[in-house]
Amino acid sequence: VVLGYRSGQDGPELLLTQRAGHMRTYASTWVFPGGHIDPGEAPPVAAAREFQEETGHSINADELELIGTWQAKVPHKLRQYVILIYAGKITNPKESTALDPTEVQSAAWIGKDIAKLLCCKKQLVRDVNIPVLTVPEEEKRLSMLKEKTGTLKAGKKVTRLHEKVMSVETIRRALAHGHRFGVKVWLEKNRVL
Repeated sequence: VVLGYRSGQDGPELLLTQRAGHMRTYASTWVFPGGHIDPGEAPPVAAAREFQEETGHSINADELELIGTWQAKVPHKLRQYVILIYAGKITNPKESTALDPTEVQSAAWIGKDIAKLLCCKKQLVRDVNIPVLTVPEEEKRLSMLKEKTGTLKAGKKVTRLHEKVMSVETIRRALAHGHRFGVKVWLEKNRVL
């Protein structure tokens, strides 16, 4: 996975995504962009490719920094895998976010203060909302229909995204554990905890 960031008004901002609701695994879970490594592909190259495919933003694979690893387990499938957690600066932060609705339904830029709130499990976060970019409902329905009929092609990006407001508590509850760990490692590395 890639904790892709850009320079924001108050410091770096991470791009967090919400998986599409029709996905077989981790549906509607908030995660950092990422995916599988293709045969013969170097892990940083795969991370940069997946980031671009899911968000439309480019990251230079040579500049990605491995900041942590997480062993994830899927008990009901008797499967486990390792998540390599990379951090890297987006090469052109003025590019529009372009989500692939076959994989992603929403995205949010989060600054260090929101990132801190996403890490704390004990404290209930109330009345804190952030803007979220979402794939329009008609695009989601079309994507699901194409998946059912076998005509779905990954890679089509949606650039006309709707903006809505979502509570940080809602995102925190749906944030995958390994990705929460990634946020914490990134904050510690940047000494902002």
